[in-house]
Amino acid sequence: MTEILKKPKRKIKAMEGRRLQGVRMLRRGISQSEVARRLEVSRQSVFAWAKVDQGDKTGWRSSPLGRPSSLDKEEKYTLQRMIRKGGLRNGFDKDKWTLAMVVELIANQFYHQYSRTQAMRFLKELGFSCEKPNIEDKAKLAKWQRLGWID
Repeated sequence: MTEILKKPKRKIKAMEGRRLQGVRMLRRGISQSEVARRLEVSRQSVFAWAKVDQGDKTGWRSSPLGRPSSLDKEEKYTLQRMIRKGGLRNGFDKDKWTLAMVVELIANQFYHQYSRTQAMRFLKELGFSCEKPNIEDKAKLAKWQRLGWID
């Protein structure tokens, strides 16, 4: 039987803290190799941190992972408003959103192509989630029916 190994999640805050600690150690005059040994990181990492003292004041911070979004801040805000209005008000034949509809909306309005997976990640970033209401939660069920999100 093959075992599926999960990729460990990065601890971004801990990594930034270690970088900041390394920068402070360098500023106190501790050698790069000693900083690397004490913090259990590579010498190449410490060399990159040393650039902070050469003018790069944010060199120790984490940079965003992945490719940057092709939509700018204003386009994201516009998309968020459009999705909240529902599918009918955006030219679709039903109000309940599907990923295919979101992909089509982005392509038609902003001329950017996204896959369904990318669209899902993008929606999550905008604060949306795929949910079905808990049938026992009558208030939530009534609200979603009133908004036309469920039948």
